[in-house]
Amino acid sequence: MPTDLARWLDTDFVDANTELEQAYFAARTEILHDVTDLDQRRRTLRDDGATLVTRLADTDPT
Repeated sequence: MPTDLARWLDTDFVDANTELEQAYFAARTEILHDVTDLDQRRRTLRDDGATLVTRLADTDPT
């Protein structure tokens, strides 16, 4: 059974990462700063991923 992290990686993360990659490609750069929508998308990815990884790390494997 997939974990919440695995589901997130296969769905929301892929969508957001694709959106970010397309923005970088369109701007012909690897780094974009001070683009409100993209900055918020990056923060959401960071925060959601950190929450899921922390929850997974806190799970007792036994």
